[in-house]
Amino acid sequence: MGAIVCHDCGSGCQAYTWTDGLFNSSGNPCDGGYWHRKSSHDSCCSSNCSTTLSFASGTSSITEGNSGTSVHTITVNRAGYTSGTATVDYFTNNITDGAAAGSDYTAASGTLSFGPGVTSQTISITITGDTLNEDNEGFNVSLSNESQTVGSISITGTNPHVVTITNDDTSSISFAAASSSVAEGNSGTSVHTVTVNRSDTNGTATVDYA
Repeated sequence: MGAIVCHDCGSGCQAYTWTDGLFNSSGNPCDGGYWHRKSSHDSCCSSNCSTTLSFASGTSSITEGNSGTSVHTITVNRAGYTSGTATVDYFTNNITDGAAAGSDYTAASGTLSFGPGVTSQTISITITGDTLNEDNEGFNVSLSNESQTVGSISITGTNPHVVTITNDDTSSISFAAASSSVAEGNSGTSVHTVTVNRSDTNGTATVDYA
């Protein structure tokens, strides 16, 4: 009897031995034998039927836009054993001093399903545009509750994935009027005021004058 090998014949990953046959120089079964089912060794096949799920990258970014909405797509990859069906939950959440669900992006959650042979799925997040000049803002997308019909499964790599919404707005500073005048007077001094306007009030801004 040869060593235990694992094979999926459509009923999951099962253990077999190559019995009463020959092996070639590479150690693979060749002539004169048959496969013998070894159900008592199925548990040893779990490592051969293992699957990993991971984000295609740890971070991603999208330009905010000035109005309306846009869709940002994040890819989740499946590797290892792909003959069975796998699922994983996903959800978004805010981070400190980051983007806010409801105003900067639409909170999302759901379940990704990987059918037999499927190696990638995508998560779609809706981003809201505005004309506010602000810092780049981020939020998290996390994976959890992974499951698989056959063998073992785990989430690997960076989790959560961080999405950065890139600001594309700028502030402008300008004089309220291109010119102004003041009566000189006959003696003493007077004060003439020139107004400088700022297009928004987000954060702190400075400008020199001379």
